[in-house]
Amino acid sequence: MLKKSYATVILALILIFTSLISAFFPAYADEDKSAEEAKEAFKADMADPFHIDTVESAYLYCLSTETELLSFDASPEIPDIPSETVKLLTALTAYDMIEDLSECVSVTATMINRSTGIRYGYKAGDTIPYSDLLCTLLMRNANDSAVILAYSLCGGTAEFAEKMNEKALSLGLTSSTFTNPTGIYDSKMTTTAKDIFLIAYEFYANKTLMNYAGAYSKRLSTDDVIYNRNYLISSYYNSGKSYIDSSVNGMISGSSNEGGHVLVRSATYNGYEYICVILGAQRDSHYIYSYDVSGELIKWGSKNYSFLSVLNSYVPVTSLPVVSARETDSVPIVPSDNISRYLLSDSYTSGRITSQINLTAEKLTAPVKAGTEVGEILIYYNGELIAKSTLRTACEITENTTSAIIQSVWTTLSSQKAITIYIVTLSCVAVYIFINSIIRYRRKVKLANSSIK
Repeated sequence: MLKKSYATVILALILIFTSLISAFFPAYADEDKSAEEAKEAFKADMADPFHIDTVESAYLYCLSTETELLSFDASPEIPDIPSETVKLLTALTAYDMIEDLSECVSVTATMINRSTGIRYGYKAGDTIPYSDLLCTLLMRNANDSAVILAYSLCGGTAEFAEKMNEKALSLGLTSSTFTNPTGIYDSKMTTTAKDIFLIAYEFYANKTLMNYAGAYSKRLSTDDVIYNRNYLISSYYNSGKSYIDSSVNGMISGSSNEGGHVLVRSATYNGYEYICVILGAQRDSHYIYSYDVSGELIKWGSKNYSFLSVLNSYVPVTSLPVVSARETDSVPIVPSDNISRYLLSDSYTSGRITSQINLTAEKLTAPVKAGTEVGEILIYYNGELIAKSTLRTACEITENTTSAIIQSVWTTLSSQKAITIYIVTLSCVAVYIFINSIIRYRRKVKLANSSIK
């Protein structure tokens, strides 16, 4: 009987202690899913732009909004071949080293002998100003122009390629290696559409070079008139389908057996400026897909992207309960900032935009001032952070005096100190009951023994 009473008392103490701890330390809800989970769950799936399957890689960027719109790589494990796009970096590297564009270069036999592929036709003994060399390089894709620039500025193509790679690193390229200034195929010279875009982005800011790359025709210092080989700008060399596009303002195109057709296209369409890079495009009897796909991608970007409000300081994102409030038991929570981003127009309905709310408190106590900071909100697009803002209370919440008194009493009664007192008191009572039960038990045993005697 003694053991049974002792076990009962101990069990009661455990249950009381557990209930008090549970009340004092409530369970918290699960956190919002991580940005990485959101990224995996909502990977961007582009609409089906025109014949995107006919190119190896594509990159689309809106200059006006400084937004990457599309990055496509059919075979990311296979490096891309830059081909003629190399000449954009060649021009940038040479331009940095040239002090005077009117300065002339004497062409040597070595320069001519090292030139293969498409050439303008310079001859040993010619004296050519740098302006003409850059012009023929960018408008005619002239490999002899690239070689002459390399020898005149660095003493050779290998030395010039080192300068090209230094320039590439300064532009943030991380996946490219350049071995010559012409774009002639070399298995060691590889790149990505994103890296070529970074070159094009820098090139676009150079008005002198863009003036060459975007010209229909130019008159050289020799009075010879040359025409652009880019079919988007000039049809002089094109006897097939016309690709002339008035929205195009420059860059470069070309092809090689190993790398297919390549194109860097800069254009102004529907009031926005774009750069599109195409690598490894196919062609058939009807289309050269580098031209067609690049144009359709820009139209796709213009149609499917728009400015979306991702944070609005007048729109509540959540609410917090308020203790001892007079008018209401909660207060709406709003961001501090109004933020818009240039995103796919269906980003909300498709789930590309997600948010994470981090609050510094589970509840507030009246009075609450309007604008009280209570945490922050993070906005993600396909798992990437695109905006964040401090969260504040949207309005003032006044205090209910009676409720405040009750709350004050409850706070006091539920404080850690009070709970400690409760536990100590209950423990003393339990010990008293336990000792008293032992005393009573011994009395009963003593009385029973007296009766027997």
